[in-house]
Amino acid sequence: MKLDPSFIWTAFVQILSAIPTTLYITVVSVLIGFVIGMAVALIRIYRIPLLYPLAVGYVTFIRGTPMLTHLLLIYFGLPVLIDGLAEQFGWSFRSVSIPMIGFAYISFSITAGAYMSEVIRSGLLAVDRGQLEAAHSIGMTTHRRCGGLYFPRRWRRVCPICQIR
Repeated sequence: MKLDPSFIWTAFVQILSAIPTTLYITVVSVLIGFVIGMAVALIRIYRIPLLYPLAVGYVTFIRGTPMLTHLLLIYFGLPVLIDGLAEQFGWSFRSVSIPMIGFAYISFSITAGAYMSEVIRSGLLAVDRGQLEAAHSIGMTTHRRCGGLYFPRRWRRVCPICQIR
C-alpha cells in the first residue's frame, strides 16, 4: 500500500469546504441542546410529577444509544410521523418540505440536550443547599435567593468559562 499525497491533499481541500456547515450545525445544536438540557435538568432536580419519569427516560435512552442511531431515527421516523399526522388531520404540511439539514439540527440538538442536562444538573447540585436556607433565614425573597444568590453560584460550577481565573 502506498500513500498518495496528491489524493490526500485533494480530499483535504474538499473537506475544508464543509467546515462552515459543520460549525453551523454544531452551534445551532449546542444552543438548542442547552435550552433542552436546562429544562430537563430543572425537571429532574425539582421532580415535577408527570414530567420526571419522561425526563429520566429521555436521558437514559439518548445517553445509552449512539448518535448515529438518533440521526437515523429522526431522518427515517420523523417523516413517517409527520406525514401520518398530516394525512389524519388534513394538514397541507408534508415532511418533504423539511430541509435535510433540519433533520441534523433536530437529531444533534436532542442528543446534546440529554448530555447537557446531566452537566447542568450536576453543576446545580454541586452547591450546598444550605446557602438557600441561610438566605431564607435572613429574609431574602424566593426570587432574590434564586436569581441573585443560588443560580449565579451554581452557574459557575456548570459553565467552564466561568471557572477561569
